[in-house]
Amino acid sequence: MTAEATTITDVQKNIDKINQQIDKLNQNVENMEEKQEILEEEMEDLNAEIVNTMTSIGMKEDEIGETEVALTHKEADIEVTAGEYEKAKEVYNEVLEYSPEYSWAYFNLAQIAWVEKDIETAIRNLIKTLEINPKDIEASKLLTQIYIKERDYENAQNVINQALEQNPYLGDFYYFLSKTTPNDKSFQKENLKKALENYKTLTISSKQIKLELKKNK
Repeated sequence: MTAEATTITDVQKNIDKINQQIDKLNQNVENMEEKQEILEEEMEDLNAEIVNTMTSIGMKEDEIGETEVALTHKEADIEVTAGEYEKAKEVYNEVLEYSPEYSWAYFNLAQIAWVEKDIETAIRNLIKTLEINPKDIEASKLLTQIYIKERDYENAQNVINQALEQNPYLGDFYYFLSKTTPNDKSFQKENLKKALENYKTLTISSKQIKLELKKNK
C-alpha cells in the first residue's frame, strides 16, 4: 500500500470516528428530549389525578387552586433543572396569573433573568419578591449581590440594612456591607469582623473573610 493510500485510509477512519461521535450526540439529545416529554406527561397526569382526588373528598375550590399552583410551580422547577428557561418562565407567569402574591415565582423569575444576564428584569422581580415577602433572605442576598456587581452601592446598603433590621445576626450581610465602600478600609474591616462574629449564619467562607481582613491591615 502506498503512503498516499495509507493517508487516505487514516483520514477515512477519522471521519468514521467523528460520524460515530455525532451519532452518539444526536442520540443523547433525542433521549433528553424524550425524557423531558415523559416528565411533562407524568406531571400532567399527576396533577389531574390529585385534583380529581381532592374533588372526590370534598375539598373547596380555593384549596384545590392553591394545590394546583404548588404543582404548577413544581413543573416549572423541573423545566429550570432541565435548562428550559423559556418554558419555565411561561409556567411561573401562569402561576402569577392565578396567584399574583406568590413571591417564590417572582424570585425564580429573577434567578432566570440573572442567569440570562437580564439585570433590569432580575432587579424588578427581586424587588417585587421583597414587597410581598420582606423576610425572604435569599431574595435579599441576590438583590444585594446584583447591586454590588452593578456598583449601585446606595441601593445595596438599603437592602442590607432592611435585612439586618429583621435579623442582626446575618453574617453574610455584614460581608456584603464591607463591599459597598471600596475606598473606606476602616468600614470594610469593621464589617468583615462582624461577619466573622456571626459565623453561625455565614454561607461565605470564613477563610476568605480572614484573608480580606489581612489585606486591610
